[in-house]
Amino acid sequence: ALITYKSSTGTGGLKKHLLSCKKYSSLNAAQPTITTYYKKTKSAVPEKIKEEITNAYIGFVALDGNSFNTVSRTGFKQLIETVFKAGQSTADLQAFEVCDFLPHPTTVSRKVDRVYAFRKKQLIEWCNTLDSYEVVVDMWTEKYTGIHFCGASLRSLDSDFHLHLFSLGCKPYTLANQTAPNIRKFIDDLLADYNLSLNPNSFIVSGNELKMLAALRGVNRVGCSDHYLNKILEHSFTAPKSDCIQVIQVFDIVKTLVANFRRSHRQVKLSRKLQTFSPTRFSDLLQKICEFRQPFDETITILSDESQPTLHKVISLRKFLIEHCVPKQEDLPGIKKLKQFLSNSTIAIYTNSTNNNSSISSISSSSVSNTSTSSSSISYTSSSSSSTTYASSSSPVDNFGTTKKSNVLSLCYDKPRTLKPVHDEVSLWLQTDFDMDIIHDDLLLFWRNKKDAFPNIAKITRKVLAIPAANTSVERQFSCSKIVIGDRRTRLGAEKLDKLIFLQKNLLPLKIMFASKTVLTNELKRKADDIHEEDEDNNCTSKKLKFNEEYECLSDDYESEREN
Repeated sequence: ALITYKSSTGTGGLKKHLLSCKKYSSLNAAQPTITTYYKKTKSAVPEKIKEEITNAYIGFVALDGNSFNTVSRTGFKQLIETVFKAGQSTADLQAFEVCDFLPHPTTVSRKVDRVYAFRKKQLIEWCNTLDSYEVVVDMWTEKYTGIHFCGASLRSLDSDFHLHLFSLGCKPYTLANQTAPNIRKFIDDLLADYNLSLNPNSFIVSGNELKMLAALRGVNRVGCSDHYLNKILEHSFTAPKSDCIQVIQVFDIVKTLVANFRRSHRQVKLSRKLQTFSPTRFSDLLQKICEFRQPFDETITILSDESQPTLHKVISLRKFLIEHCVPKQEDLPGIKKLKQFLSNSTIAIYTNSTNNNSSISSISSSSVSNTSTSSSSISYTSSSSSSTTYASSSSPVDNFGTTKKSNVLSLCYDKPRTLKPVHDEVSLWLQTDFDMDIIHDDLLLFWRNKKDAFPNIAKITRKVLAIPAANTSVERQFSCSKIVIGDRRTRLGAEKLDKLIFLQKNLLPLKIMFASKTVLTNELKRKADDIHEEDEDNNCTSKKLKFNEEYECLSDDYESEREN
């Protein structure tokens, strides 16, 4: 049966269902139950032990003020697993106290420094192998301590189109002020610490503040798309110049109500007047605003994805938002003004951000100039150069056949091979039909399979796909920093915070990366040792054969002399 749910009655509709079920208490034996659709596996852990662990975890949460989801975090699971293994290994030994296993806080602090130095050295080693990379930067001020931070992250696609993302740290900004030259100097010093720099083969993604525009002038900079959208929405809901007076009034009232909800934690505790005021005063306009705002939230979520390329989605999503902002006849007056303002702002921002397109287009020119003659067809936009290249390559001439032979000896040489036309990757790309579903599912997997068929286009694509559409990776570092810096950890230094954020973001990726390299190196060493052992066995065998031959010769001579 389908039971309707209403906010006024809540779950009271289930009462009718319970009353109707009592009439049919006897169930049909052939009727399947919900347990028939899944297999119930019993836990290998005894219930008594699991209950004791649960009670101990409740004490861990209550006594130390930890969150409920601490048990689901990776670091906590690794700690429990290590303690469990230590208990297994020391089960047969003498009794130990729990404090004997736990390190001192000072020891932990010093160990963090050593682990940070080791992992940073590994990251620098990996950075030295990069031929192209993208840097994401942003700035943030911690309100509790008043310290300014500059965060940076690094993105790169390897030759197999695997995306790598690492944090370069959340450094405390130590310069006198935040002028453009100082910001540029701070960013250059931060990158130089990892042997990186802002060169023609690198891109940088940042916010669109005036100080960032001035600081990063002259480099390949891409503006944060999420920053554009957030500023547009902020101005439409708060700026009087937007002419969205009704929307601004609703937004101000909603902010007041949200503050009350957060203080009360439950709407039931509010007064009856406020409860009746909330749904009747602005329910229609508020509902329409929430429905209209939902595509913007989805767009920001899509562009904030760190596991997949996002820059290629900006233009299509922008077109979608502009079409979404077209006023309709049934819209409320406030929604019409809001749509008009957002549509004009989106078009204006796209017009002002044409520098990003010129920066991205510079990838093609720089990549094409560095490729060989076989990739000269990539310069497809230049009609003169492409036509000349195609003409010279499509009409090969056998110069050897027309040259007059000077002597008979020259006839002994092989005839050179006829030059083949240059393979035009662009024409082949345009003529090939691809399955669009595969491209939309996983763009990196698509290029991983097509990199050999289109090597020069793949080289350019590898640079473009590594550029993110937003600086979300750095903003998430700031969120982690805000969580780490709390009322209970105000004495934590900014340098130590930088190291903790670095390890939080990079510890597991670096472990996985260098663990695979270690296994590969060990396999290569093992193969070399096997070859060396085989050579030694062969040498020993040859020496034994030679010794046996000499022994047989000596024995024959000795026997012949004895007979004589």
